Amino acid sequence: MARLLQSVLAVRTGLELEVVVVDDCSTDGTRELLQQQPPPGVTCVFHDVNRGKGAALRTGWFFSGTIWATGS
Repeated sequence: MARLLQSVLAVRTGLELEVVVVDDCSTDGTRELLQQQPPPGVTCVFHDVNRGKGAALRTGWFFSGTIWATGS
């Protein structure tokens, strides 16, 4: 996760970049990593229970300051 975020934040497109990470109650250590070393410029949101992909996407869109967002 840390390497992925570093790669995303290193991209220079000339556009304003906003990164929102939603931890959907994962069990892979993502939550602990993000809580110990929150990346600068990244909004981290944590679900207390697993709500599924759709809920994670909606949470990310809610916490983003962007009107348009895409997800897969």
